[in-house]
Amino acid sequence: MSSTKQLILGQLKEVRRQSLRVWEALPEEKFHWKPDPEAMTMLEVVRHVLKADAWFQFIVEKRGDIKDYSVWDDERPLISVQDELDFHKPIRADFLKFVEQFSEADFSTIEIQRKDKGAREWPRKLGPYLLRVCYHETVHTGQFLAYLRMMEV
Repeated sequence: MSSTKQLILGQLKEVRRQSLRVWEALPEEKFHWKPDPEAMTMLEVVRHVLKADAWFQFIVEKRGDIKDYSVWDDERPLISVQDELDFHKPIRADFLKFVEQFSEADFSTIEIQRKDKGAREWPRKLGPYLLRVCYHETVHTGQFLAYLRMMEV
């Protein structure tokens, strides 16, 4: 029988594996394509998903109290999917290590309280909250795939 930790880590890794398959299909000439002026470019979507590892880790560390969070200033040029993956590789490794350090009991006892989100759905237990990381990435992978289809890639 698998533990909650093994299931969550497995899901995080599988979702990323699937994202990589989609992201790696993006031709270089489409890196800066976007469906409309308000949308993120293709590389911005990739960066957004990759940066979320640090964001979700911070939220869990602070148990939802995010008033002190500042997203690092990422003024690096958007060059390629591979450049984004290379830059974020240690951030991803840190995030997976962070998840690994929780005990089995932590997934059902630690609560994340996002006061900025209102009380209706909160607090959430750590296990389900970490699955939101997977959901977030899956949503953007679907978005990315739809954009590839729009571009006839």
